[in-house]
Amino acid sequence: MKATAKRGAMILLVGLAGVSAVYGMKGLLEKKLYYLHQGAIESISYWAIYFGDYELTLSRKFPGEEEKPIDVSVNFSFLSTGFIEGRGYSDKGKIDCSAEFMIRTSAGDSIIQNDDIAYVYDYGRKVCLKDGAVGEFFLNVEETVSVQPKKMILRRYKFYEQYGQKMLGEDRERTDLPLGGFSFTKEGITQAKKMMESR
Repeated sequence: MKATAKRGAMILLVGLAGVSAVYGMKGLLEKKLYYLHQGAIESISYWAIYFGDYELTLSRKFPGEEEKPIDVSVNFSFLSTGFIEGRGYSDKGKIDCSAEFMIRTSAGDSIIQNDDIAYVYDYGRKVCLKDGAVGEFFLNVEETVSVQPKKMILRRYKFYEQYGQKMLGEDRERTDLPLGGFSFTKEGITQAKKMMESR
């Protein structure tokens, strides 16, 4: 899935003890996210949302071998770059994989882009699109298997002063927050809050 973030420069994540490699070379881009945490609306500009760990079967080709299905253990995170990043392991070593967002309705399954989303709610189980469609929220992994978020855990990032420069690092005072929903607009998260309160 292509990144939809349009503002900000690529930022190298730097912790207090040195460079963080949590999200590889992608880094993070500034993208305002509005979210529900314990019923309250908050916002953050640099972030990652963890969806959980999964046991999947994916096709891979290794040197000297034909492409074949392998069992993998992988976790997925949605980054403020706009990417869903999948990282894990198999008996062949480290595995990276890609995923896209998907909505499931009575009309079937459809891949959706970040810009299609009005808001995600019900702890990651439901999504409402800007065109009004409402359905179950899924991650479509390499057009092979679809899984629902098991959880939504927000990792927040903020700027620190280090060596006379501003560096982006994990907000260690407020991180790993369980989310009830998220949106890229204040209007969207307000609607998500109303939906959660009406349940």
